[in-house]
Amino acid sequence: MKTILMALILCMTGLVATAQIEKGSWLMGASTNLGYISYTPTGGGSSQNFFNIGLKSGYFVANNMTVGVNLDYLNASGSSGSTNSITTVGIFLRGYSKKVFFGIGYNSISMSGSSTSWGSIPLEVGYAAFITRNIAFEPAINYTFATDSDNGGMPGYAGFPFSAKSAFGIKLGFSLYLGRPASE
Repeated sequence: MKTILMALILCMTGLVATAQIEKGSWLMGASTNLGYISYTPTGGGSSQNFFNIGLKSGYFVANNMTVGVNLDYLNASGSSGSTNSITTVGIFLRGYSKKVFFGIGYNSISMSGSSTSWGSIPLEVGYAAFITRNIAFEPAINYTFATDSDNGGMPGYAGFPFSAKSAFGIKLGFSLYLGRPASE
């Protein structure tokens, strides 16, 4: 796993050679894991409804390289009246090659009613489809794995009501790129 992380970091470092998003720009975005999920356990039980939204903000420390923070919120409510929320706070590094981006980060995950927190490392690959010079639609594929899988994995990640040691998903989002010069 360390080899994969090191290869990803080296690839991202090489991306700063071609300028598309300039140093000094800001990234502000919102995304969702396809939004709303309704789940009923096999064999009966109460149904569960999930809603997920994520926010991120980053600063371009070099051309095509942003460092930032993210905040994700997952709300799970059951037909029995139970409600849980999962909050994720993290840092990320994202590199761009033309309109394709590659990201890595570290998250701390906490669940309402629990004093335990979990760690995770998200990896993402996506595409910044610019609608205007400063607004992009950003579909992405992400893979996240728990850093403390001996603790049962991540709680309810990606909208499912059970712990996971890793998760694979698709995110859809929009980002605002501020401070970009008028000409390329």
